[in-house]
Amino acid sequence: MSTTERTGMPSRLPLSPLEVGILIFMSDEAVRRRGWLLRGVRGWRHYVEIKARQDAYIAEKLPHMARRGLLNRADVVEFGRTRPTMLYRISQEGERQLAQLVDRPPERMPEPGAEDGGGNLFVPSSTWSALTAMQRCALERIGPERFGAHGWMTMREIGAGQPTVLHEDLTWLVRRGLAELRSGPGTAGGKPRTFYRLTAPGLRVVLVDAVPSPSGRVELVEARVPEEAGPTPA
Repeated sequence: MSTTERTGMPSRLPLSPLEVGILIFMSDEAVRRRGWLLRGVRGWRHYVEIKARQDAYIAEKLPHMARRGLLNRADVVEFGRTRPTMLYRISQEGERQLAQLVDRPPERMPEPGAEDGGGNLFVPSSTWSALTAMQRCALERIGPERFGAHGWMTMREIGAGQPTVLHEDLTWLVRRGLAELRSGPGTAGGKPRTFYRLTAPGLRVVLVDAVPSPSGRVELVEARVPEEAGPTPA
């Protein structure tokens, strides 16, 4: 679920070079119908995607632009996270001011509709690779049984045949309540190893959308944790 912050009153303050750069990027995304689909319209972008495009500190800039009426802001409540994730889209007022500045007719920006369910997770692509590998192994009973159940895997096992899986990917899943970890014996009397297994919500996660970032790579995947009971290991 998401909530959308009302844009503020149109601002007559001059636009900074950084604000102009953000509006140019966001206008292009909305016109070309790229970015995330939310409330019936595309053009929404995650904070980290806008930051990567601008290569500048924008943590305070984006909410400020939303308050000035230049951007629409949607606060998406994600599973396993207490603070909402902020997505932004250019507003009609932002497009009007940009068009006036660059001396061209403004594009029409359809207003976002009513709130919709949407996805409720924005997962880094490498973390998504780890999650789907763990789902497959747990549901298809691939690998040895450990701690009395299937699905427990080391980081190396999770990454076998997948793009590089980092410790940060598994930590992300654990912090969101989608995976759990447990220490176990090492091989041939070696140091204890850490094993990971998906929780019930982690087994239910499904893909909603995968949108190329401004760089052309898929860096985030939008997913959902259905409320209804999902698959369980055989």
